[in-house]
Amino acid sequence: MFLEPTAAYAVSAPLTGAQLVALAGLAYLLAVSPRLAWIDASTRRLPNRIVVPGIGVALVGELAATALDPRLSPRLATALACATTGFVLTLLAHLRFGLGMGDVKLYVLIALVLGWLNPLLVPVVWLLASVSGVLELAVRAVAKRTLRLTGTIALGPHLLAASATLCVLHFSGVAPLAL
Repeated sequence: MFLEPTAAYAVSAPLTGAQLVALAGLAYLLAVSPRLAWIDASTRRLPNRIVVPGIGVALVGELAATALDPRLSPRLATALACATTGFVLTLLAHLRFGLGMGDVKLYVLIALVLGWLNPLLVPVVWLLASVSGVLELAVRAVAKRTLRLTGTIALGPHLLAASATLCVLHFSGVAPLAL
């Protein structure tokens, strides 16, 4: 069901050293999230100098975790598949609908990090960010006293908020989706 702990990706057991190493990307993402959200909201830019190193940190952490504990290799494969799929889909959204390349790279980082935790979290991030983005447009429409949901939004803050929310749910033992 919707609020059941996941079986394959449960966190009820203490994390091993290898699993903690794999969370380096998550730690980086959460550390830079407030700054990235503020920058994107005010400038509509997600700087490469902040986003791209996070992909490297996540990748190195997950590779190191797999080297320390080879039983984690399916998680690495899943995280890489999530990041690759996320890249392809968001790149198509960039080419077709004008999604910013900063959002594409940010989503790759998020998919790599959350794909390690639970691959079902990755599409849920996109869903939550999309819903909160539409709500932002609705609030703007009400403020302008119109029924038209037009304009653009900075998607980065919505992606980051959705990611942080799902991390809290995941590590609290409540998962938004069960495998």
